[in-house]
Amino acid sequence: MAVTTHKYPANLHSAMGFLKGKKFCAAVTANLASSPDGVVSITDVMEMVPVMKGLLVTDAWLRVDVSTTVSVAVSVGDASDADGYDAGVGLAVTAGTITKSLEGTDAYAAVGRIYTSNDQTIDLKFLTSNVSAGTVTLFVEGVLTETYA
Repeated sequence: MAVTTHKYPANLHSAMGFLKGKKFCAAVTANLASSPDGVVSITDVMEMVPVMKGLLVTDAWLRVDVSTTVSVAVSVGDASDADGYDAGVGLAVTAGTITKSLEGTDAYAAVGRIYTSNDQTIDLKFLTSNVSAGTVTLFVEGVLTETYA
């Protein structure tokens, strides 16, 4: 089965205000049943938050806003480690449930990750089932350590 990469939403960089040396918190909400690129299926990747050179991401967490109708699990990570922020998050839970990295189990939980190049994203990777419903918000916290180039 081919993996589809869903870009969600387009042009997010322009909406995010990163200031060198200042903490930030970004939040992106995605309707999992109606991605702009089509139906989200098992093994697909949804690019949620663009990151840039010099960004130190210290934390990422996922809030389930509308539960999925089937047992769907995702990992939160990036191209280097698909579950670096959170592994195997179930989305068929009560609306409002928040999941977060655990030190010792998620690679980036202890110290975060600094990004050394542009055009990277923090993603959701779908591990089980096709998605027919559900909405999630991904929150990312960190600091910009050098000027975006």
